[in-house]
Amino acid sequence: MGVTKLLIIISSMTFGGAEMQTLELANGLVDRGYNIEIAVLDHKQEIIDKGRPEIRFHILKKKSYLDRRVVKALKERLSVFQPHLVLCVDLYPALYFRLAAMGSSACLPVATVFHSTLPRDVKERFQRWYLTRLLKKNNRLVFVSEKQKDYWLRTHKGLRLHHSRTIHNGIHLERFHDFLQEEAKITATRRLLAYEPNQVIIGNCSSFRVEKRHQDLLEAVHRLKSDGHPVKLLLIGDGDQRAHIEKRIRELGMEETVYITGHITDVRPYLAVLDVFVLSSDSVETLSIAAIESQAMKKAAVLSDIGGAAEIVEEGINGYLYPAGNVEQLTECLRNILQYERWKPMGEAAYHHARQHFDRRQMVEAYHQLLMEMKGGSHGG
Repeated sequence: MGVTKLLIIISSMTFGGAEMQTLELANGLVDRGYNIEIAVLDHKQEIIDKGRPEIRFHILKKKSYLDRRVVKALKERLSVFQPHLVLCVDLYPALYFRLAAMGSSACLPVATVFHSTLPRDVKERFQRWYLTRLLKKNNRLVFVSEKQKDYWLRTHKGLRLHHSRTIHNGIHLERFHDFLQEEAKITATRRLLAYEPNQVIIGNCSSFRVEKRHQDLLEAVHRLKSDGHPVKLLLIGDGDQRAHIEKRIRELGMEETVYITGHITDVRPYLAVLDVFVLSSDSVETLSIAAIESQAMKKAAVLSDIGGAAEIVEEGINGYLYPAGNVEQLTECLRNILQYERWKPMGEAAYHHARQHFDRRQMVEAYHQLLMEMKGGSHGG
């Protein structure tokens, strides 16, 4: 069938789970001989250097929600590149594709990958309502967790079940797991952070946004500290909520307990020093790349029970789930791990779970099979 040309359309190329998963997928498909171009709607391109040199990026730098100039540029890419297939990463890029493809005689097979579950607010709920109406019959739907798929198909009746499938996010497991052998680097990181051998390190890796609910984790760790547990909190990341988080740290008197890394390009040295990974979000999360990366590094996980968290955490085996926003339950989950020193056996179980379900090779193979069905004109699935 010759070389398959794939155009991927994505909103941004900044640090984030959907963006990192897209690059992992694109790199894996390049290994299979795909010719790939990635159209980035906005100006953010912090992680494009993680893509294979064979991938051509087009940074379109949109200035507004519907930028006619970007639609025109995307229409030009479709004409010049003439892809066999199109992959839209979430609904917003699907809107731009539909606008760019208007008037074209070609009927390109297109798949849309969903990376979110619960909407953040009423505005986002409304946007979903009208954007889902763009998904025509030839559009394949890819969800990254079963629970997410069930939610979307239940709340958006127009989506077609037989055109949808679930493909779990996958990561380069060895890149994370093998870092655990870098004892000198891990020791240096612990020294930098001034951690003592007897201290238990709880951590989070995410952008500092409202829906991530870092304040819940601060409160839980404050309670554990008050109970006498020798805990420290490591917040890996940065974002527009940092000032609010730092203010709350001061209010709780936790300046000596909490360390914030800021933006970093390699999270592995910091994930490596953790004992327990926590994700406390109340929306957006679907199948957290950060949580999977922590599992690859043998960390017990405590996740808010939203999206596909139950497909990452096996309750009581590799971690715990708790209701989003319930600080009391979050604290109790962490207390159970600390009291019985369960972080190491849970971490081992987490690694085995990640190997079984979240290896990028499995993900790339599943997408390859889907894309070949689409290229061949099959409408099954």
